[in-house]
Amino acid sequence: NSCDLKAYKQKVEETLREYICHFSKQCNELPDIMDVDVIRAFISGTTNETLVHELGCYKPRTTRELLDFTTSHASGKEAVHAIF
Repeated sequence: NSCDLKAYKQKVEETLREYICHFSKQCNELPDIMDVDVIRAFISGTTNETLVHELGCYKPRTTRELLDFTTSHASGKEAVHAIF
């Protein structure tokens, strides 16, 4: 149920991309969960403050929008780290 998803939190050593991957796998195990519950669980579980702020501005409405946006954010963050 959605409580299982809400209980999953990003670990200190876990990268954003790893968190997205693990979170996505957990979503796939809960086929009847509503998009709004997925979005809330993701936001409450991540430790990335910048991403939470951007999600607040972007306001994804579906799980697909959430995962696309967060994956893009993670890719951008990795690119910045690679250059600097």
